[in-house]
Amino acid sequence: MKWIFTIFQLELRKIFSYRVDFWIQFLAGPSVQIFVAFFLWKIIFITQAIHEVGGYSFQELMLYYITIPFIEKGLLFQQRSDSLSQEIYDGSLTRYLIYPLALFPYKFCQQLAHILISLLQLGLALFLLYIINYFYPFFSFSIELKHLPLFFLFILLGALLSFLISSFLELIAFWADHIWSLLILFQMSLSFIGGGRLPLSIFPEWSQSFLLHLPFASILYIPTNVLIGHPIGISYISAIMVSLFWILFFSVANNFLWRRGLKIYTGVGI
Repeated sequence: MKWIFTIFQLELRKIFSYRVDFWIQFLAGPSVQIFVAFFLWKIIFITQAIHEVGGYSFQELMLYYITIPFIEKGLLFQQRSDSLSQEIYDGSLTRYLIYPLALFPYKFCQQLAHILISLLQLGLALFLLYIINYFYPFFSFSIELKHLPLFFLFILLGALLSFLISSFLELIAFWADHIWSLLILFQMSLSFIGGGRLPLSIFPEWSQSFLLHLPFASILYIPTNVLIGHPIGISYISAIMVSLFWILFFSVANNFLWRRGLKIYTGVGI
């Protein structure tokens, strides 16, 4: 536990070392997405004279679009100078081969620090929205505390799954010169078929069951809906089993690529 706390502390120092950039990212990115979603769906609901879309009322959709940018920012892969692929390229991966520290647990602890910050930002955003809505009500919303334990469970499963998929793609750097396009493809998949831009219940009915059993829904769509108390399309037990299946699958795949990659790895320095 001591080394986990140390890694957390070091990563949090990195995050807060550029405070202006931190608050700009907190305010600018999610705010733009939320405002676009608000005016877009407001026009759709008014012009079509409808009360819900894909099982979501307008209030539920807004809560969905308020929540998902923060979860997406925390769980999505972020290209950094100490990313696994970059360390394979420049040879600094060697340090993990000689230091008494396991590579993947270390990287996952770093990712957990970013997720913690994103969840704190989400909590702050919901609190500010509650205060604003109290004085200038424009739509009603509520987060039930009974959903939080299950939400944190799905966040943990989604974080581990996102980390394993990103690691799988980055390990291809043992054989490929550039894997940036694969990481962008992963991000786009999360955005479009993982619920990042549209809730999956808006998709055609024949495709919803298929999409819910892919790994992408477990990362964004399911945790978001669990928090806002909206049905996810399958039972919670089934959703947990789907997440565990993909976690096991990518754990085995990562272990295979890691062992094969080390046989051809050449690096200098630590």
